Amino acid sequence: MRTATLVTGATSGLGLEFSKGYASLGHNLVIVARDEDKLKALKDDLEKKYKIKVDYIAKDLGLADSPKEIYDYTKENEIFVNYLINNAGFGDYGPFPK
Repeated sequence: MRTATLVTGATSGLGLEFSKGYASLGHNLVIVARDEDKLKALKDDLEKKYKIKVDYIAKDLGLADSPKEIYDYTKENEIFVNYLINNAGFGDYGPFPK
């Protein structure tokens, strides 16, 4: 079983920076985002530059089954997620209900 850092929202913004940062420290990665083309390009770039193993999963985490599918992928591929950077999502604001 290998270890990896799982980064959601990995193809842009803070998720991209977290992916690069952990890769530069030698962490294997599991990167998750909706855009498969961007994920594949990022995987190729990080593996070449940092000599690590990168798995990618194209998922929309707004869908109810996506977290379970990601979990199943890591289990089936014998990946132990030792760090989770849960960066996917969107901002919203408004009053809190009582």
